[in-house]
Amino acid sequence: MSQKELQRVAVISSCVLGNLTCARAAELLALTARHVKRLKSRYRQGSAAALAQSAAVGPARRMFDLNSLTKESARKSVSW
Repeated sequence: MSQKELQRVAVISSCVLGNLTCARAAELLALTARHVKRLKSRYRQGSAAALAQSAAVGPARRMFDLNSLTKESARKSVSW
């Protein structure tokens, strides 16, 4: 997790515990109160790991398997 994500976890966990309001947490994280509510919900469901960026969780969707390509299929797909 990045430093920014760790800060987000700390603020959201304080908000879940009742030490911060959603409005104050939104102010600290430069988010909307509605987004803080969504993050609180995700935090309750999956703890700190749920707040990690979803893009960092798995491989890119557009990524393809290079091992499955053969030289012949690669030549066919490239058009000059």
